[in-house]
Amino acid sequence: MNTTKTTIAMSLLIAGCCCPIPSNFDDDPRRGTDKLPAIPTASETASKPAEPAEPAEPAEPAKTANPKSADQPIDVLVTATKLYEAYQENEVRADDKYKGKRIGCVGRVESIDKDFMGNIVLKLKTGNRFATVHATLRASEKSLALNMSKGDVARLACVGGTMIMNSPTLRRCLVITKDTTK
Repeated sequence: MNTTKTTIAMSLLIAGCCCPIPSNFDDDPRRGTDKLPAIPTASETASKPAEPAEPAEPAEPAKTANPKSADQPIDVLVTATKLYEAYQENEVRADDKYKGKRIGCVGRVESIDKDFMGNIVLKLKTGNRFATVHATLRASEKSLALNMSKGDVARLACVGGTMIMNSPTLRRCLVITKDTTK
């Protein structure tokens, strides 16, 4: 067994998969034939003189507005429920309609949480008790999130994300208004 097969076999075994690797694994036409470049050893790099750094290319002029910023006018208005339903019906079509677009989204707050990086995430009800729309707020919205409660209706301006683990995502959200009517 060559090192590639050994490495893959170990990876599968560690991952809890006990699938045998087919004997024609290296002959699979779907696999690329490109080999990874060799990594030079410390002694090889020490013996070579340092190459001069390439001059940096001039930076592009700064654009006046980020086309994917939630600060810009809204492209699409949608409720959290309709956003969820669109992704359930056809994820490819929903991504085409919402991903990267400036979205105005209205939904009832299911919970106010933090993700693994400490970002504030509003989870909006969708009509499916096991799935929510995850709206990640900008850090500047912390004071508004502090004053939100479960059941509030939030109106957000966001950039559309995609579907992650059965939940549509929204990024860089600004809280436009909140209604405490339950």
